[in-house]
Amino acid sequence: MTTPTFTAVRYTDHYHDPAPVGTLRLCYEDRFLRRKVLKLECGRSVLVDLPKTTSLGHGGALVLENGGEIHVEAAPERLLEVR
Repeated sequence: MTTPTFTAVRYTDHYHDPAPVGTLRLCYEDRFLRRKVLKLECGRSVLVDLPKTTSLGHGGALVLENGGEIHVEAAPERLLEVR
């Protein structure tokens, strides 16, 4: 495994930076985490190292050690229709 390009140390429920260093597109189950290496849409990787287990919402941002942001997006998912 290669060394992650970035380390995210905090999460905010809305982003501030219109020019993020990357974007994460994750399904619902994958957006619930504390510490994990994830691959960005651009192919680079980020070590998510949050103080507690957190649910990452669509439109939120992971804040990097240097203050940069990675935008979080909900991946398209198939839905089950219950009748």
